[in-house]
Amino acid sequence: MMHGPCGAENLSCPCTVDYKCTKKFPKQFNETTVINTNHYAIYKRRNDDSTIKKNGSDLYNGYVVSYDQGPDKVSATLDDEEVDEIKDYLNCRYVLACEAAWRIYGFDIHYRTPAVEHPPFHLKDEQSVISDATESIHYALDKSYNETKFERWIHHVPPSWGEIYYLRSILNKIKGPMEWDDLKKVDGILYPTYIDACHARGLLQDDKEYIDGLLEVRL
Repeated sequence: MMHGPCGAENLSCPCTVDYKCTKKFPKQFNETTVINTNHYAIYKRRNDDSTIKKNGSDLYNGYVVSYDQGPDKVSATLDDEEVDEIKDYLNCRYVLACEAAWRIYGFDIHYRTPAVEHPPFHLKDEQSVISDATESIHYALDKSYNETKFERWIHHVPPSWGEIYYLRSILNKIKGPMEWDDLKKVDGILYPTYIDACHARGLLQDDKEYIDGLLEVRL
């Protein structure tokens, strides 16, 4: 590729400033390629008096752009291999003999024993009982009592639920209550609410510890 014409011969060329080419054309002649003091390559340019005509100007070897990029090329190959998606899926994992036998006989992959179920709990006279339309109310109530789930874990209750939250706190501490009033009794004193019973048992954070300390010091 030839650069130009530019400079004084073509003032309208974009690379022309003050009658000179900003790209340093034409380049000087060189018999060999050398590296200058600025570590740039000065390419070989023969002075063979060869010229070409471009836009009415004679251009010689000094206007040749020696690092002109050639056409881009891509190397490609064609592959006729058949892709078997089903085979690739079946070969995705290797199963050992013991695991294969376990799956063939249909054994459970995982299980839990004993089964853990979070039982519901409720305030006095607020239990929800579901019965069949053909069952009598007495049988439904008796079944709900005999098939109680209080032998299992008690599910979580947030403090925003009020009295039932304090009931759960007491159920985690007291053992073997026989009736509802047993849950509210502390040292023989029957408290009106579950929150009062929790305070009496020291289950809630308050100033009772500091008050008892002051009373002990005073005595």
